[in-house]
Amino acid sequence: MAGRCFADSYHWSDGIGSNRPKVPNRMWGGFLIRKIFGNPPFPLGPVEDNRFGTDEFMDLCLNTGAEPSITASLGANDPEEASSWVAYLRDQYGAGAVPTWSVGNEQWNIIEPGGCVFRPRKYVERFHRFAKAMRNANPDIRLVASGGDAFTLPRWNEEIIRGIGVNMDFLSMHLYLPAWIPLRLRVGDSPGDYYAIAAAGLTLEEQVQRIEESAHRLLGLALPIAFDEWNILGPLRRFTDPWQTQREAIGVAGIIHAFHRQAKYVKTAAMFAMLNSAAPPLLTSRDALIHTPIFYILRLYRQLSGKARVLSETQCPTVETPKLLNLPQRRSVPLLDVSAHLDDQRLTVFVINRDYRENQAAQIEISDFIFSNQVRIHTIAANGYLVRNSEDQPEVVTERIREVDWNGYHVFPPCSVTAIVMEKSS
Repeated sequence: MAGRCFADSYHWSDGIGSNRPKVPNRMWGGFLIRKIFGNPPFPLGPVEDNRFGTDEFMDLCLNTGAEPSITASLGANDPEEASSWVAYLRDQYGAGAVPTWSVGNEQWNIIEPGGCVFRPRKYVERFHRFAKAMRNANPDIRLVASGGDAFTLPRWNEEIIRGIGVNMDFLSMHLYLPAWIPLRLRVGDSPGDYYAIAAAGLTLEEQVQRIEESAHRLLGLALPIAFDEWNILGPLRRFTDPWQTQREAIGVAGIIHAFHRQAKYVKTAAMFAMLNSAAPPLLTSRDALIHTPIFYILRLYRQLSGKARVLSETQCPTVETPKLLNLPQRRSVPLLDVSAHLDDQRLTVFVINRDYRENQAAQIEISDFIFSNQVRIHTIAANGYLVRNSEDQPEVVTERIREVDWNGYHVFPPCSVTAIVMEKSS
């Protein structure tokens, strides 16, 4: 995905061809941004040399097998600039090369260049003008409207839903847990803070449900949601001082389970960021690349999730979690979180053990699926929620795979994510 706050100050024509100008970084070069993010180990702005542009982005997507999505700039309030970008990609790569376009980024955000903060009706008017121009260039594209946090920006969302309605294909949601702001509060390393982060997916589900309540009330139908920015985050400086422990990996697994449960509404999701920011799967330096625990979580679900989620019920001990920034206090969070998936020949049961101290033993009953007695167990576990990989010890947390004879009973280690893979009997 190409976008985020930088998108609304970007001019795509600067990033094509051989003569690319160096321009001021209108988003990341300002004093306010430097004040917010502190002194990161790499510079924020102030110059953008445009060496990585549209064609380089498309090459990256092709080489990694990723589906590209692009955010059209609203900063200059120029629908023709957006439509010419759509046309360029149509002509160079084909009409279906970039199926999804966001019409601006976080237009409610006070730091968004040229945004519509506190003026949702202004954004509605802009969306319709941009949508018409962009669809004239390629009627096959799907458009994402800029939605906001369901609890802190309910008026914004309702105005967008009411004013744009079925003219959008998706409503965007960006959600960082346990925070987006404020800056001064911190997340500690206590067991309570760990459990709050481990249960973060429950808050995401409540956000989805709040949006859908509004959509049904205002439109009388379900509204597809694009979670095109999400991650585990504390204060904003974590964007430049990334988290990298098993705690964040457990939180991410819980968010993925939330996406599974809300798949009726959540139709696309993209994690921010791949490298060196928030809680990323990869950490890089000039000399090394480190796979964080999140890398193994994302790979596990990418490789083993099935075509259909199937019903699962869980009975297990619970834990109380404290309020932590935008995560509410919860009196009863299950220590085991289960999501089961079915392909034609395979049933996969994903289980998160949120308990950081104790094994959780479980009797597992499977109905209406006859499988081989040998099952494959994939486990990502750590000896404590603050364990991480490093350049000196790159595989302290990794994926372990073994085959066992199935007897319906399994012991899930502390602070772990497990996938039990069952192949259909021939």
